[in-house]
Amino acid sequence: VSAFSPWATSCTGVFTRGKYRYTRTDRFASILNEQCIGFLHRPRRRRIATALFETKKAESADKATPNQKVKTRKKKAVKKKKADRENTRKAINEEAVPLYWRSETDEFVFVDGTTDTSMSSANNTISIESIPRERKVLKFTVRGKPIPLRRHRTSRGFMYNPSAKSQLEFRRVVSDMVCCSSDGTEMTTSTNDDDNKKTVIFDEHEYLAVSILFRLRRPKSHFVGGKPGPGRLRPTSPGRLHTTRTDVDNLAKFVLDSLNELVYRDDRQVISLHVAKVLDSEGHCEGATEVAISRLEESEMENFVANMIA
Repeated sequence: VSAFSPWATSCTGVFTRGKYRYTRTDRFASILNEQCIGFLHRPRRRRIATALFETKKAESADKATPNQKVKTRKKKAVKKKKADRENTRKAINEEAVPLYWRSETDEFVFVDGTTDTSMSSANNTISIESIPRERKVLKFTVRGKPIPLRRHRTSRGFMYNPSAKSQLEFRRVVSDMVCCSSDGTEMTTSTNDDDNKKTVIFDEHEYLAVSILFRLRRPKSHFVGGKPGPGRLRPTSPGRLHTTRTDVDNLAKFVLDSLNELVYRDDRQVISLHVAKVLDSEGHCEGATEVAISRLEESEMENFVANMIA
């Protein structure tokens, strides 16, 4: 096959012949023409050309001068140092900025549904024993980027929760807000010596209505100069309402599962759920999760259902 044959000129680029699709480069086509193997069957022609290309590549590497080998080693060392520095920087940033945290101004509030009085924990923890039963609404805020609950995965025959680490961090912040006893020790209620249960705010026989507001963290492109901060939002950046890839139901599942055996016994106690997601527009726009949990009584259900479907 000559270098000027129609088959040789068609080797460059992407073309389809029958059910085979090929991508050829000028170098690949030149090897085929040089070895005159164009008359062979296509799959075999491809294997032979690939083998020849790898052989020539290895020969050129063997012929490299000592100076070229030294340069190659130096380039690899520089790349490795860059990668190590980047990994170290990421590790430092992860340690410096926690996944979730609590601001000093945030309150862990128990509100009475009939009066305007409330008891809060801005600086100190609250004992579950000191919470009156008539106080029916619990409100708190957890700072940090809201994360959706990821599906459980299976690896090597074992099932695991990819969101377990994030949920533990979320639970740690909430547990710091409310303490199980006034002296900070864990308190348990038990019917016998073998059955010990942690004390929760809402017992398992109580029915709950939960409202959650997710304030999503804004990307750096929304800020002037790519630096987040108060008053640095671009005029062209979107407002609070903006469609994001994060599903609101997965965000809610993350919070509801994290509060099991901490605020309530199990999330099956939740019979009403109201969730909203908006872009954060306060402070550095780092994101937050605002939660309000109220206890429902049978006498309130008629008005509750009427207001819900109105």
